[in-house]
Amino acid sequence: MLTGDEYEDVVRRHQGAPVPYPQEKPLHQMFAEHAARRPDLTAVVDDASGTTLTFGEPDRLSDQVARALRERGVGPGDRVAILAERGPELLPGLLGILKSGGAYVPVDPGYPSAHIRLLLGDCPAKLVLRGQGEVPEPPDGAPVLRIPDLYRGPAGPLGPTSGSDDVAYVIYTSGSTGRPKGVMVEQPRGGQAADVDATPLSDRTGRHAAPEDASPSTGR
Repeated sequence: MLTGDEYEDVVRRHQGAPVPYPQEKPLHQMFAEHAARRPDLTAVVDDASGTTLTFGEPDRLSDQVARALRERGVGPGDRVAILAERGPELLPGLLGILKSGGAYVPVDPGYPSAHIRLLLGDCPAKLVLRGQGEVPEPPDGAPVLRIPDLYRGPAGPLGPTSGSDDVAYVIYTSGSTGRPKGVMVEQPRGGQAADVDATPLSDRTGRHAAPEDASPSTGR
C-alpha cells in the first residue's frame, strides 16, 4: 500500500506539466508533423538486427505503404491485418495503414495457423501485411503483401481520408474465456493512448466484440 506522500509522488509530482494536444488530429498526422520538424531524430532501434531508423525514414516509408494500399482500394472502414515481429518493418506498416485511411488489426505471427486464420476471417481483413515470415492463407482469399515490397514509388504525403473519429485499429482478446473478441479503438485524441469505442463490433459489422482482456499482439 502506498502512503499518501508516495501516492502524490507517483500520481502527480512525476507527471510533468499539462501539455495541450490538438484534438482534431489523428495519430499518424501528429507523427508526420513531428518527423517534418525533426527528421533526423532516432525513432526506432532494433537490437536484434542493429537497424536504426530516424523519424523521417518510417514517415517516408509509410507514405509509400499507404499509397500502395490506396491503389488496392483501402480506405476508411477497411481492416488491414498486419503480421510482423517487432522490428524496423512494423512501424512503417502500422503508419501506412493509418495513412491509407484503414484500420490495422495486429496479429501475432507466432500464433498457430488455425488461430491466425480465425482472426483474419473475423475482422474481416481486406488485405494482409506481413514481415519476413510466411503467413497462412486468409480464409476469404484476402491478398497477402510483404511490407518491404511496398517501399517503392513516390514518398510524398497523401491527402487525408480519415480523421480523429475513425477507427484506428481492432485489437483481439486472448480468447482465454472462449472465442477471441475484437474491440474497435478510435484514433487517439489529444495525444492520449486511445479511447475504446463502447460500441460492440457486432453492432457495426455483424461480428462479435467485447472489451475483455485485450492486449496488443504484435510481438511476443
